[in-house]
Amino acid sequence: MKYSILAVALFGCAIYYPSNNERDEYYSVRVFEDRSGAYYLVLPNGVKESMIYGDHEKETNIFFPDSSLIFITNDLSGISFANTENLKGFDFGFFYDFKTIPDPDVVGIQLNGKVWRQKKDRGVVIGYLNVDPSRKKEFDKIIDQLELRTFRRSNNG
Repeated sequence: MKYSILAVALFGCAIYYPSNNERDEYYSVRVFEDRSGAYYLVLPNGVKESMIYGDHEKETNIFFPDSSLIFITNDLSGISFANTENLKGFDFGFFYDFKTIPDPDVVGIQLNGKVWRQKKDRGVVIGYLNVDPSRKKEFDKIIDQLELRTFRRSNNG
């Protein structure tokens, strides 16, 4: 019985991603952590991660071989280190709205023709940039499957 419970604990939280034979090319990875818990994304093999720390915020950047990038930050103003350049055209009200609107979701086209997206989801801001328009659905699926696994609270005080 002990082993069957362990198996459920280990495999019960898996996210199903591709429907074809590419499942071995994707994996669920912990990309961010804050007081709410740990955030996971299903990512393809071959990506690289880096963490950036600011005064009051932190951000994980996930770099793809084609220069696409996914970011996740706890800066709820909507100002991602990675996506700052694309947001320069918005007035200050945009950042205020990003904090107060329940679930803002913004999409844009960069000057180089690539697409970007940024949204607030479960207490973090997540998005992508430098994505070829032909891969937009793939990146939408990745960030839309953001999973939050909350930490268990101890009863020991």
